[in-house]
Amino acid sequence: MRQILIAASALSILLAGNIVHSAIAQEGEASSLLQEFLSESGEDLEGCFDELVEMQSGPAGPELDKNQPPVPTRLLIALDASGSMAGTVGSVSKMEAAISAVQSFIGTLPESIDVGLVAFGHQGNNEESGKALSCEGVELLAAVGSDRSALRSQIDELSATGWTPLAGALEMAGSQLEASDVPGEQVVYVVSDGEETCGGDPIAAARQLNESDVRAIVNIIGLDLPQADREMLEAVANAGGGTFETVADGNELLAALEVRAGNIGEMTRVRAMSGHATSANNSAVGGAMLRVNTCVAGIMTRENQRFGTWRQSRRDANTEPDILSEVNDLHRARHDEARDRARTLYDALRAENDAANQTIRQNLDAAEDANDTLEQAQ
Repeated sequence: MRQILIAASALSILLAGNIVHSAIAQEGEASSLLQEFLSESGEDLEGCFDELVEMQSGPAGPELDKNQPPVPTRLLIALDASGSMAGTVGSVSKMEAAISAVQSFIGTLPESIDVGLVAFGHQGNNEESGKALSCEGVELLAAVGSDRSALRSQIDELSATGWTPLAGALEMAGSQLEASDVPGEQVVYVVSDGEETCGGDPIAAARQLNESDVRAIVNIIGLDLPQADREMLEAVANAGGGTFETVADGNELLAALEVRAGNIGEMTRVRAMSGHATSANNSAVGGAMLRVNTCVAGIMTRENQRFGTWRQSRRDANTEPDILSEVNDLHRARHDEARDRARTLYDALRAENDAANQTIRQNLDAAEDANDTLEQAQ
């Protein structure tokens, strides 16, 4: 009996070994058949993963100028509409050039700046008969505020008319300003083509704005200014702690207005480039994964179509069904591995994208802090 049991046990071991050997042989044959299929009809899945994605780091830190005035919180535009503004610069009147430049300037200002408009010289006429009305006709056309639609429409209605009550315009502008601890956060821009003609003292008015508790800056921009008037208007700007500049036409006027915006332009550049870099990173990752997934899906679809034809040819050649089933499993595993690899790649790219965009945000925050610190120190 014991001999029979030993013999049976030996037979079982032999059979098990044969089964294992058979399975290994079957797997090897299936693997060889798959390679045969791939060499004839397969495609390069590896090539789908050659995507190189380079993340953008955003702009370098802002080039802030400590000598620039701080970004204003309130801004008054005092626009000369005296009769001399009917003269021409190029193909348009000085009035038209000034209106166009001021409109464009307003469009460049951030919403954080409250803007107002004072007009002077737009009443009466430039004859003696109209002098009194003109010199008294300084008008606040738009109070300082965030609503710019009324301001824009009021500018367009101006026409060159009377005399030049510059001192009165500065006093009217001052009535719209408030006490401030930050010198220069309130600014008056005077756009004019000539000196005071109503007997006022614009130098004293500008000095009052600059040295009082409103701490305002008065900038004077002379449009096509007669040489004889330059010295007086430059003295007004100096008394107001601001700058004086002469311009020949509307384009130069707009440029002169734009350069007075402190570090706004530089910070606008940094913000825009930061947003562009973030969007570019997001698009790069999305585009790369679209290409990877499209490539993988296309190859799998085409291979599956060819595999069905190939498998039928192997059946016709009397390949064992179990072996063909094994080949089918190996082929499916190849595609599953490609899908898994695509998901792993996406997770890695998304993590890299998040890290790059976080760095951009941190750099932008640091730039904003540097700008805020500089403004507070000015």
